[in-house]
This record gives sequence, C-alpha cells and structure tokens, in this order.
Amino acid sequence: VVWKATDGAGLTKTCSFTVTVTDAQLPTITCPANIAVTGSGPSCNAVVAYANPTATDNCAITSNYLLSGLGSGAQFSQGVTTNIWKATDNSGLTATCAFTVTVSCGATSEQLAVRSEQLTVPTTDNRQMLAMNLAPNPATTQVQVMVEGLGENGGEITVLDAQGRMVWQQSVLAQHPAVTLDVSGGEFAAGVYFVTLRAEGRLVTKRLIVAKL
Repeated sequence: VVWKATDGAGLTKTCSFTVTVTDAQLPTITCPANIAVTGSGPSCNAVVAYANPTATDNCAITSNYLLSGLGSGAQFSQGVTTNIWKATDNSGLTATCAFTVTVSCGATSEQLAVRSEQLTVPTTDNRQMLAMNLAPNPATTQVQVMVEGLGENGGEITVLDAQGRMVWQQSVLAQHPAVTLDVSGGEFAAGVYFVTLRAEGRLVTKRLIVAKL
C-alpha cells in the first residue's frame, strides 16, 4: 500500500507498507462412523457402501480423496480395513480422517450379506431377488446394464471408480429395466469400476472393467 503526501509548494513524499494475507487454518474433514458387517462366501467378503467424508475450509477445498483403503461399493475382505481420506485446501494445507470397516463371518438377517462370487445382496423378504448384469464386461465403449427384481419405485445405478469417487449416476424404472452406460468419454479411464444398483433398501454391486483401445 503506497501513500503520497503533497505540500503547498508541490513537493511530494511517499511511504509504503505491505499487508500479507495468509491461510493458517487447516481444513476440516469428517469421516463416517466405523462400520461392522457380516461377510459370506468362501472368502467371507462383503461389499460395503458408505457416505464419502465431507470437508470444509475457511477458504476453499481443492481436493478430498481416498488416501488409502477401499472406496464405497468395493468388496472388503474379512478382517479390519482402515480407510484414510485426505482433504487439501487452496493453500496446500491438508487434514486427514480415518474409519474402519470390519467384516466378520456368520450372517444375520439384519446385516449385509454378499455372495463373493456374484457380489449380490439377497433380499430378506418375499420380493424377487434384485439382480444386475453388465455386458460386455470388460467394455471399451458402451455397457448394457440390465436389472431384474425392481419394485414399482424403480432404483438408482451409481458407478464409482477405484478411489470411491462417483463418475456416473442414473435412475432406472421397473418398466424400463435396462440402461446404456457410455464408457468412451474421458471420465472413464481404463481400470476397475464398481457399478451399484440400489432399490428399496436392497443393494447389488458388480465389478466393471473398462479397457481403452
């Protein structure tokens, strides 16, 4: 900041000082509570979906991502998996939070039970079992997502990358139980994705491999 003084004879003098604004406040990141589920199948694994941690800052958040562990919708192995998320603000300051997903054996009707070979959660009532098929898989351009067992309210399909970030989402109706997923765009890099169908409290997750030519 520069100031200038002028006297009656037109003589002038200036002075200056600086104002420096710094960001010394770390971002805040909040993880979900620890999760405990029951696995099934020969390996006693379970597909677990969770809400991604939220991050805030006095200035702005530039990134909020999974640093280590598994993303929501991934297949968790028996035992304890620690998921660590990291938030960074626009000054480069960071903060982390962590939570655990514990998979144990011995299913109950109230706990998540996933068939490791099909990644399908069975229903606990008299409704038709929720099912989903992906074709082709691996895919290079498009994938047909075909579902069965939807109720009258339909469902929602979500695609997460290996880091747990959502890259695609679409509703699906019982009268139109098939949607086309275009994986040719730049948001779908080559790699593994998790396609999750949720409908009336039921959940099915399939692994999708995207291969770029």
